[in-house]
Amino acid sequence: MRWRLFAVLASFAALPEAAFADMGIPGQTRIPHDFVFEVEADFPGYQFWLVSPRGTEPLDLAPGRPFRVDGEGRHGSHRVAWVVVTPVGLAEEMGKAEFEKLASMHKLPSEVFTSESIDFLGSVPFYDTRERVIDRYRLEFVPGQHVRLVWLEQNKGSAWPQFACFGTGVLVPIATVWGGWWAIRRVRRKLASKHT
Repeated sequence: MRWRLFAVLASFAALPEAAFADMGIPGQTRIPHDFVFEVEADFPGYQFWLVSPRGTEPLDLAPGRPFRVDGEGRHGSHRVAWVVVTPVGLAEEMGKAEFEKLASMHKLPSEVFTSESIDFLGSVPFYDTRERVIDRYRLEFVPGQHVRLVWLEQNKGSAWPQFACFGTGVLVPIATVWGGWWAIRRVRRKLASKHT
């Protein structure tokens, strides 16, 4: 009997942990997170890929032609991805299924380069007016060495809700203190007038 009770309590204790992975932060709103990638040079012997648990997606990159990846619908494990650079034709030689399998396990050949991971889950303060977050990155690729993501900029939301929240946060306490002080003075005057 004790073991059953312990098992039930342990399973209830584990439920919040399982749910927390996709839970929002209090005061934050979840919105899609798009990424725009660009390169400054041409790499004719290489192919760029976006790899995630949902599969591999080719990134058609060229100087002066940024490539936008939509973050809509990328939930759970699909929200995390990374950029992989391979020699042209390697994915075809390996076969799509084998390439996707090895890429998702980070077990590709040594001539393949992988960036740090990115997260397609956008989280903004409740007062942020944006419908989606859009981050721009430059892919810094040095053949034979590395591929890195260099952050450039992020789209901005309207500033007025932030100022409104800030103003409310400042004005309400001031008004409360002033109102309390005014009420105390009024009560004191009434008491003083009764005693005279």
